[in-house]
Amino acid sequence: MERRECLQKMKGPGDMRGRDIYGVFQILITNVCDLGTCSNCTQMIAWQKDKWFMPLDLFERAIKSLVGYPGIIGIMGGNPCVHPEFRELSEIFESYFPWKARRGLWTNNLNGHGAICDKHYGYFNLNCHGNERWAQEMEDSLPGQTVWGKKDCASVHGAVMVDMTDIIQDENERYQSISNCDVNQRWSPAITLYDGQLKGYFCEVGAAWDQVLRLDLGVSVTQGWWMWKMEFFSRQLRFCHHCGVPLRLEGDFDHANVDTVSKSTHKIAPLGRKVRLLRNIDVVRSSELTDYQGLRHTPAKTEGAT
Repeated sequence: MERRECLQKMKGPGDMRGRDIYGVFQILITNVCDLGTCSNCTQMIAWQKDKWFMPLDLFERAIKSLVGYPGIIGIMGGNPCVHPEFRELSEIFESYFPWKARRGLWTNNLNGHGAICDKHYGYFNLNCHGNERWAQEMEDSLPGQTVWGKKDCASVHGAVMVDMTDIIQDENERYQSISNCDVNQRWSPAITLYDGQLKGYFCEVGAAWDQVLRLDLGVSVTQGWWMWKMEFFSRQLRFCHHCGVPLRLEGDFDHANVDTVSKSTHKIAPLGRKVRLLRNIDVVRSSELTDYQGLRHTPAKTEGAT
């Protein structure tokens, strides 16, 4: 598959993610996480050097730029609940998107903000990553909501930090995988903070790669920017070729605190971070990047971690 055909098959930020269904648009309000050790974190938190919180005025600009988006707007990080102005952010959020069911929260720990979360949010992705105390706070504060990642059912995260160019040398073959990427077809575009400026990405994992690789390929966040088609985001395909998500490789349990890497990403792995080196594609594939229920995955069988 050639580049042009790949772009035609991919979804822009405003395209439907399923039949008659719009997906979730994420606003990354911080890259600070009170866990920060999950295996193969899709935001590569342990790989990001500079930590930040999105200021209130920039958050309001981000929210305003999405007015008219027909899907769910989520906030995530890091852990958004560690943001020092979480209450104020939530109030701004509600003022622009009054329908509660369309305001989403992705978090591993409510951090004492249970009442705020219950009041301002109606759509949740809650994963305590094995911490029973965090799980209990979620269940007490948000009755009826599912809490994933409890000790009896650890989550599995697929390999994100594998550089696809190390595994697949043929560019057209990589474009074929990219055109079917789970994140592009079913997950989320994103707004994040890059060197103090709002930047937009057609892919939330691409937003994280830009924080790690420092290529500054995000687009300016202006009113209605999310309606632009994929051709406008074509420069961001550079991240896709160096990302492991399209490969759908088997992952690791979140509590294993290990990242699966390939030759190129092994060179840039954070000092002291435990990694597992993948040398070829002859490993088990998965049907999805992440598995919260333990139904589809087994831990990856690659070379020993270092």
